[in-house]
Amino acid sequence: MEFYEFFSRGCKAMVPLAQSTGFFAGFAGDHIFEFHEKYKEVIMRSFLALAIVIAAAAYAAEPQLDPYNPPYAPGRVLVKFKDNVEISSKSAGRTGIESIDRLNARYGVKSLAKLFPNAVRHEEKRTFKDPSGKVHTIPNLHNIYKLEIDRSYDPREVAREYEKDPNVEYAEPDYYYFAMATPGDPLVSDQWYLGAYPGVNAY
Repeated sequence: MEFYEFFSRGCKAMVPLAQSTGFFAGFAGDHIFEFHEKYKEVIMRSFLALAIVIAAAAYAAEPQLDPYNPPYAPGRVLVKFKDNVEISSKSAGRTGIESIDRLNARYGVKSLAKLFPNAVRHEEKRTFKDPSGKVHTIPNLHNIYKLEIDRSYDPREVAREYEKDPNVEYAEPDYYYFAMATPGDPLVSDQWYLGAYPGVNAY
């Protein structure tokens, strides 16, 4: 059943009530709703326009981020040292590695701390298969450190300098992450059990 037919039938069902209240006094019963054949195109166009407006508003409400210039935290750099590198001292921004300590001094590193404090080094190579059957290596996370640097330096430039050091696997700014969409389930608020596990943040 097309929408305008459904709409018309619903309106006709209200005729007895409307007439009993005198709201449509002076009109001829069911004939007041015969307009739908003449105006059905106008009705359908109006509802289509409304749907477009609602969809556009929902899209505009989502964060629109530039994938080539993602925002990041000022004064912070993440450095992944190679697995065989040992960080012997973390006090006052020192690592016990001469070349790294020089960089720390140059960029005013105030502190450095493990990003994953409970991560341990795995000597054996660990892998997993994705749904397509491709094999991936699971990286070690024990040697990723968060460095607090002088805020007058651009973290992107600082990260590039650290990446030049042979002890470093990679370095990058501490990028912000945002939810890219809101749940489309209108009953998501009724699903109380979603709060019982962290996976709800992936919605």
